[in-house]
Amino acid sequence: MAFGSGLSAAAFAFSSYAPTRSLLPIGLIGAGGELVYSFLRLPGFGQAWASAGAAVASGVVSYSVAGRVRVPPLVVVVSAIVPLLPGLSIYRGLALMASGDSYGVLAMVTAAGIAISLASGVILGEFIAQPLKREARRLEDRLAGPRLVGPLRARAVKK
Repeated sequence: MAFGSGLSAAAFAFSSYAPTRSLLPIGLIGAGGELVYSFLRLPGFGQAWASAGAAVASGVVSYSVAGRVRVPPLVVVVSAIVPLLPGLSIYRGLALMASGDSYGVLAMVTAAGIAISLASGVILGEFIAQPLKREARRLEDRLAGPRLVGPLRARAVKK
C-alpha cells in the first residue's frame, strides 16, 4: 500500500507539472502518510481520525521538505495527500443512493468527514511546522559559528 501510495502521489505531482526534483520527496511523503494512516487504523481509530493524523504528519513534513526542494509547500502537500482522498467512499455512497439504499447517505457523510479531516489536518500540520522551522533555523545560525566569507547581513545600497 505504501509503495502504491508513493507512486500515485509522485504521478499526480508529475501530471500537475511539479518540478522533477520534487517527485521523489513527494512520493516518500505520500508513502509515509499511508503508513501513518495504516498504523492509526490498527488501534481502532475511525477512518476520519486516521486520515487526520496522516494529514497532520504529511503537513509537518511537507512544509520543511518544500523549502529544501525550492517549491511552494502547497505543491508538495496536495500531491502527498492524493492517496488519502475518499474516492471509494464517494463512489460507494453514490452507488448506494442510486440503488435506493439509505446507507448511501451515511457513506457520503463519511466521505465528507474524511475530506474535512484531511484539509484541517494539513493546515494544522503546516501551522505546527512553521515555528519548528523557525527555531531550527535559529539554532543552526547559533551553532554555525562565525562566517568566514561575506557579510552577515546584506547592506543597503546607498544612492
